[in-house]
Amino acid sequence: MKNFSFFLLLVIPFFMSAQDTLGVKHLEKYTTHFSINGNGKLEGDGVQMLKRNLKEHPVVLIGEYHGSPRVSEFTASLIHEMTALGCNKFVAEVGPIATKYINEIVSASDDPFASLKELCDQYRVDDYPPFPFFDNKGDKLFVDLLKKYNWITWGIDQEFVVGYQMLVDRSFEMLNEKQKGLMKSMMTEVKDSLKSFYEIDDNDGKRYSVSIKESKLIPAYFEQISELNPEIKEVADALFATNTIYYLNAIKKYLENNTSRARYMKTNMKSYMKASNFNLSEDRMLVKLGQYHAGRGLSPMDVYDVGNLMSELSELNGKKSLHLCMQYRYSKDEYGESEG
Repeated sequence: MKNFSFFLLLVIPFFMSAQDTLGVKHLEKYTTHFSINGNGKLEGDGVQMLKRNLKEHPVVLIGEYHGSPRVSEFTASLIHEMTALGCNKFVAEVGPIATKYINEIVSASDDPFASLKELCDQYRVDDYPPFPFFDNKGDKLFVDLLKKYNWITWGIDQEFVVGYQMLVDRSFEMLNEKQKGLMKSMMTEVKDSLKSFYEIDDNDGKRYSVSIKESKLIPAYFEQISELNPEIKEVADALFATNTIYYLNAIKKYLENNTSRARYMKTNMKSYMKASNFNLSEDRMLVKLGQYHAGRGLSPMDVYDVGNLMSELSELNGKKSLHLCMQYRYSKDEYGESEG
């Protein structure tokens, strides 16, 4: 594992004229550095400040830029540190049904990352997995630690757009053998419809979520199997709630799309907290979401998102939340050349 450096930066207002610029010399005294060594542990001058903040803030949020192995490596280092503080809750930007797979696999598999990747490969469409952020190479670092330290994942987001086939299979497997015999033909028809809807969308036709919204077959199927096993209703509710969020985007109701997604995430967070008797005065969680979801106040999408919820709830319980915004200094193009 390569060492790499992070820096923590406190930005304060500067009054600048048109001729002035904000340069390195202005920021140096507000910047502290730390690294992650080959064992995944934090080291460097800035470590004590970070550790002190982790200890003082029971709710820690990573506002990430998606798809970075560096973010996964940093997440793993925080799991090391926060386990020692008594934390065992990991909140992720995946759906509640996908989370059931994640927790089942992490608990049962000797190699949870390989098992999660196998599941993702089974349902992958156009190189997209049925749920994100757990099957990239760098994700193995923190997935292995979820297993090692017996952490539980809470997935608070919508299900992923290409994960519906997995949800259909999940619901079907919740039937007994006799019920499967009754529903198999209809289940196959539902999966064929989903595949057809996706291909139509992929060829610039009707949007996937619109086709599902207009379908009579899919809700009829879930209504029938939910009558056979009421527990399946949880899967059905997750699928249709997810599709409604995507549908609002497809019909260009963007503010409603963002608002409904944030509301869904906050509702799921509160449900997990209630079910586990999570006490914000004593218990701890590590939250890993995209930057827009993880901040305090009004987000750039003009909604009060999960980060703001956790900030407010922490304050109401006499605590404060810690919000860590991840930024990249540069990236590499397909030829290995640095950009930015």
